[in-house]
Amino acid sequence: MGRVTLAIAWVMFTIGGFTTGPVVSKTRKYKEIAFISVFLSCTSRIVLLLGIRFQSIQATFTGVILQGLSLEVFNTAMVELLAEVAYPEFPSFVFLLAFVLLGVFRLVYPLVGRLLLGSAGPTASTAFPVAVTLLSCLLLLRPNYVYKREMANTDSTKAGALLSHRERI
Repeated sequence: MGRVTLAIAWVMFTIGGFTTGPVVSKTRKYKEIAFISVFLSCTSRIVLLLGIRFQSIQATFTGVILQGLSLEVFNTAMVELLAEVAYPEFPSFVFLLAFVLLGVFRLVYPLVGRLLLGSAGPTASTAFPVAVTLLSCLLLLRPNYVYKREMANTDSTKAGALLSHRERI
Protein backbone atom coordinates (compact mmCIF):
# COMPACT_ATOMS: atom_id res chain seq x y z
CA MET A 1 0.00 0.00 0.00
CA GLY A 2 2.87 2.37 0.77
CA ARG A 3 4.34 2.09 -2.74
CA VAL A 4 0.97 2.81 -4.30
CA THR A 5 0.56 5.86 -2.06
CA LEU A 6 3.98 7.19 -3.06
CA ALA A 7 3.19 6.59 -6.73
CA ILE A 8 -0.06 8.54 -6.37
CA ALA A 9 1.78 11.33 -4.53
CA TRP A 10 4.35 11.48 -7.35
CA VAL A 11 1.59 11.67 -9.96
CA MET A 12 -0.10 14.46 -7.98
CA PHE A 13 3.28 16.26 -7.74
CA THR A 14 3.71 16.02 -11.52
CA ILE A 15 0.14 17.08 -12.31
CA GLY A 16 0.44 20.01 -9.89
CA GLY A 17 3.50 21.36 -11.68
CA PHE A 18 2.14 20.92 -15.18
CA THR A 19 -1.20 22.54 -14.41
CA THR A 20 -0.04 25.42 -12.22
CA GLY A 21 2.10 27.20 -14.82
CA PRO A 22 -0.70 27.69 -17.35
CA VAL A 23 -3.20 28.61 -14.61
CA VAL A 24 -0.85 31.26 -13.19
CA SER A 25 -0.09 32.61 -16.68
CA LYS A 26 -3.76 32.87 -17.58
CA THR A 27 -5.15 34.26 -14.32
CA ARG A 28 -2.17 36.34 -13.11
CA LYS A 29 -3.18 35.42 -9.54
CA TYR A 30 0.37 34.84 -8.35
CA LYS A 31 -0.08 35.48 -4.65
CA GLU A 32 -3.46 33.81 -4.43
CA ILE A 33 -2.28 30.58 -6.08
CA ALA A 34 0.86 30.56 -3.90
CA PHE A 35 -1.35 31.03 -0.83
CA ILE A 36 -3.67 28.20 -1.88
CA SER A 37 -0.70 25.88 -2.38
CA VAL A 38 0.81 26.76 1.02
CA PHE A 39 -2.59 26.37 2.67
CA LEU A 40 -2.98 22.96 0.99
CA SER A 41 0.52 22.06 2.18
CA CYS A 42 -0.38 23.12 5.72
CA THR A 43 -3.57 21.05 5.49
CA SER A 44 -1.61 18.01 4.30
CA ARG A 45 0.74 18.38 7.24
CA ILE A 46 -2.19 18.64 9.67
CA VAL A 47 -3.61 15.43 8.19
CA LEU A 48 -0.18 13.80 8.61
CA LEU A 49 -0.02 15.07 12.19
CA LEU A 50 -3.43 13.57 12.93
CA GLY A 51 -2.45 10.33 11.23
CA ILE A 52 0.64 10.03 13.40
CA ARG A 53 -1.11 11.16 16.57
CA PHE A 54 -3.99 8.71 16.19
CA GLN A 55 -1.94 6.02 14.42
CA SER A 56 -4.17 6.10 11.34
CA ILE A 57 -2.48 4.80 8.21
CA GLN A 58 -5.32 6.13 6.02
CA ALA A 59 -4.84 9.68 7.32
CA THR A 60 -1.07 9.39 6.89
CA PHE A 61 -1.42 8.21 3.28
CA THR A 62 -3.97 10.97 2.54
CA GLY A 63 -1.55 13.54 3.96
CA VAL A 64 1.27 12.22 1.76
CA ILE A 65 -0.90 12.43 -1.37
CA LEU A 66 -2.03 15.99 -0.55
CA GLN A 67 1.56 16.96 0.13
CA GLY A 68 2.60 15.62 -3.27
CA LEU A 69 0.09 17.89 -4.97
CA SER A 70 0.84 20.96 -2.87
CA LEU A 71 4.63 20.89 -3.23
CA GLU A 72 4.90 21.33 -6.99
CA VAL A 73 2.00 23.78 -7.10
CA PHE A 74 3.93 25.78 -4.50
CA ASN A 75 7.23 25.60 -6.39
CA THR A 76 5.68 26.78 -9.65
CA ALA A 77 3.59 29.53 -8.06
CA MET A 78 6.51 30.87 -6.02
CA VAL A 79 8.85 31.00 -9.02
CA GLU A 80 6.25 33.07 -10.87
CA LEU A 81 5.64 35.30 -7.84
CA LEU A 82 9.37 35.87 -7.40
CA ALA A 83 9.74 36.77 -11.07
CA GLU A 84 6.95 39.32 -10.73
CA VAL A 85 8.11 41.08 -7.58
CA ALA A 86 11.85 40.98 -8.36
CA TYR A 87 11.62 42.39 -11.90
CA PRO A 88 13.83 43.90 -13.44
CA GLU A 89 16.49 42.01 -11.51
CA PHE A 90 17.97 39.10 -13.37
CA PRO A 91 15.59 36.19 -12.86
CA SER A 92 18.45 33.73 -12.67
CA PHE A 93 19.95 35.55 -9.65
CA VAL A 94 16.60 35.74 -7.86
CA PHE A 95 15.83 32.08 -8.54
CA LEU A 96 19.35 31.04 -7.51
CA LEU A 97 18.98 32.92 -4.24
CA ALA A 98 15.55 31.38 -3.64
CA PHE A 99 16.78 27.85 -4.35
CA VAL A 100 19.91 28.29 -2.20
CA LEU A 101 17.70 29.44 0.68
CA LEU A 102 15.37 26.51 0.00
CA GLY A 103 18.39 24.20 0.12
CA VAL A 104 19.48 25.65 3.47
CA PHE A 105 15.94 25.19 4.75
CA ARG A 106 15.89 21.59 3.52
CA LEU A 107 19.13 21.00 5.39
CA VAL A 108 17.98 22.59 8.67
CA TYR A 109 14.39 21.30 8.54
CA PRO A 110 15.14 17.59 9.04
CA LEU A 111 17.71 18.40 11.73
CA VAL A 112 15.07 20.30 13.72
CA GLY A 113 12.57 17.52 13.06
CA ARG A 114 15.04 14.88 14.24
CA LEU A 115 15.84 16.93 17.36
CA LEU A 116 12.13 17.27 18.14
CA LEU A 117 11.56 13.59 17.44
CA GLY A 118 14.28 12.59 19.89
CA SER A 119 13.35 15.03 22.63
CA ALA A 120 9.57 15.49 22.39
CA GLY A 121 8.27 12.58 20.30
CA PRO A 122 6.64 12.06 16.92
CA THR A 123 3.67 14.39 17.43
CA ALA A 124 5.90 17.39 18.21
CA SER A 125 8.19 16.48 15.35
CA THR A 126 5.22 16.46 12.97
CA ALA A 127 3.82 19.69 14.45
CA PHE A 128 6.94 21.61 13.38
CA PRO A 129 6.08 21.53 9.63
CA VAL A 130 2.52 22.57 10.46
CA ALA A 131 3.90 25.66 12.24
CA VAL A 132 6.29 26.48 9.38
CA THR A 133 3.61 26.24 6.70
CA LEU A 134 1.16 28.21 8.84
CA LEU A 135 3.77 30.95 9.18
CA SER A 136 4.23 30.87 5.39
CA CYS A 137 0.47 31.32 4.93
CA LEU A 138 0.55 34.37 7.18
CA LEU A 139 3.52 35.85 5.29
CA LEU A 140 1.71 35.40 1.99
CA LEU A 141 -1.23 37.38 3.33
CA ARG A 142 1.06 40.42 3.36
CA PRO A 143 -0.64 43.02 1.17
CA ASN A 144 0.82 45.27 -1.50
CA TYR A 145 2.99 43.04 -3.60
CA VAL A 146 3.87 45.08 -6.67
CA TYR A 147 3.87 42.95 -9.80
CA LYS A 148 6.64 44.83 -11.59
CA ARG A 149 7.00 42.48 -14.57
CA GLU A 150 3.29 42.63 -15.32
CA MET A 151 3.34 46.42 -14.88
CA ALA A 152 6.27 46.73 -17.30
CA ASN A 153 4.54 44.55 -19.88
CA THR A 154 1.37 46.66 -19.81
CA ASP A 155 2.81 50.19 -19.58
CA SER A 156 5.93 51.12 -21.54
CA THR A 157 6.62 54.29 -19.47
CA LYS A 158 6.70 52.24 -16.27
CA ALA A 159 8.95 49.68 -17.95
CA GLY A 160 11.49 52.42 -18.72
CA ALA A 161 11.39 53.65 -15.13
CA LEU A 162 11.91 50.14 -13.78
CA LEU A 163 14.82 49.48 -16.12
CA SER A 164 16.47 52.85 -15.38
CA HIS A 165 16.13 52.05 -11.65
CA ARG A 166 18.03 48.83 -12.27
CA GLU A 167 20.81 50.70 -14.08
CA ARG A 168 21.26 53.01 -11.06
CA ILE A 169 21.79 49.98 -8.85
